[in-house]
Amino acid sequence: MQDYDKWARYYDLMYEGELDYDAECNLLKELFQKYGVPEGGRVLDLGCGTGSHAIRLAKMGYQVTGTDISKDMLDIAIEKAGTLPVEFLLQDMRNIDLPDQYDAVICMFGGFGHNGTY
Repeated sequence: MQDYDKWARYYDLMYEGELDYDAECNLLKELFQKYGVPEGGRVLDLGCGTGSHAIRLAKMGYQVTGTDISKDMLDIAIEKAGTLPVEFLLQDMRNIDLPDQYDAVICMFGGFGHNGTY
């Protein structure tokens, strides 16, 4: 998935002001509460990109693992997360191998739409 690596450094700039990550994560928290995801529960963020949702959810107290197919995207996510306890894994969501179980799984911003063969 070299295409994602090519534009990783531009990703956050392209969507700055276009996406309201705070509002989306607040909605996720409401949905988690509604459907029984415990406070501080384990959340898997498939196709996490540069980590914007994963980082915000970690700040809310969730234990977050983010996966992405792009090493460059994950490098940015790791840098943005700083000392927050977010785990980032280089994995393709079409063939994922995870060591743990999760209370919730999210795939934000149309990540499933990028799984086709072109």
